[in-house]
Amino acid sequence: MDNNPNNMGQDPFQFNYTDHTPMNNNGYMTQSAQQTSTIFNELYQETLPSGNNPYDLDKLPKFNWGACIFTWFWAIFNINPAWGIISLIAITVLSLVLSLLITPIGSFLVSIGAMVFFGLKGNELSWKYRKYESIRLLVEIQKKWTIAGIIYICVSLLFFIAFVTIGGVLFASLLSDVF
Repeated sequence: MDNNPNNMGQDPFQFNYTDHTPMNNNGYMTQSAQQTSTIFNELYQETLPSGNNPYDLDKLPKFNWGACIFTWFWAIFNINPAWGIISLIAITVLSLVLSLLITPIGSFLVSIGAMVFFGLKGNELSWKYRKYESIRLLVEIQKKWTIAGIIYICVSLLFFIAFVTIGGVLFASLLSDVF
């Protein structure tokens, strides 16, 4: 725990610039330090398109499962629609080109690459381009996307198992009629 009286009671998710700030005898910032900090706050608020604090980027969770699972669809709602549409087009075009020209599993490789990219960079991109009141709010919203992604995967697996089972039964019945 930091025992510096300038840091007591501050929100841990807020940038603290008072450690090296000139103080008067009462422990308050001097007038020039207050003006400097106001200018500093205005400058760093403009560095991200969303207006979120850029110093909070290091405090974000490192991986985003919702972004990993939903890729371009997630980008439409969590970054901006242009990012999502551009991602969809890029993934589709790269998948087709790689599948037709290089390898039949090109589409799979592009999809895995997009999933890894959005999983690793999703929280950062969302923080940069969408306004959040706090990191906690971003984490809460992304947790809902993760739950939706898990449900999506489970339902997809159930459908896959059902189709394989039904297909196997139908194929077996066709073979029994032939022989």
